[in-house]
Amino acid sequence: RASGARPLIQIHDELVFEVPARQADRFARRMKRTLEEPPAPDFRVPVVVEPKAGDRFGELANLGPEVLSPYWVQRVWHRLRRW
Repeated sequence: RASGARPLIQIHDELVFEVPARQADRFARRMKRTLEEPPAPDFRVPVVVEPKAGDRFGELANLGPEVLSPYWVQRVWHRLRRW
């Protein structure tokens, strides 16, 4: 809740959150890391989380590795290249 995220809806295996734009990258990284953890020590099926972001549900776009990486240098470099 510290990120200001608010759950909106769950559609089958999709979770939709409303998150302030300034917190979206951090929230996506944390949710991906949390949701991909095995639910039990002997759980062997990989759980794949594909975070997306956008202003509207129909306009969601995949977040690339530069956003999901915990390494700030990669994120800053990506933003500088886009600028």
